[in-house]
Amino acid sequence: MFEPRPPLEYKPPIIKQKLPPYTGVSAFLDSFEKTPPPERILFETPRDRKIRLRGELKKIQDEKIELLMADFDPHANRNATE
Repeated sequence: MFEPRPPLEYKPPIIKQKLPPYTGVSAFLDSFEKTPPPERILFETPRDRKIRLRGELKKIQDEKIELLMADFDPHANRNATE
């Protein structure tokens, strides 16, 4: 019942392979482009579109309010209370 387990089987250590040494990219510099990169094309994100549309709608509403304020004359309104 209280018998010890058999000893572990011997395994030789793992032999690790040697990796090649690190090198830089200086040997490949002549393969890269020498010209500046092309101009980035920025796309409108949904968030930017929402902000732009909100600003346009606010501008239209402000113009409408300015026109209504210019035409508003409280003394000419006969239905107004005193």
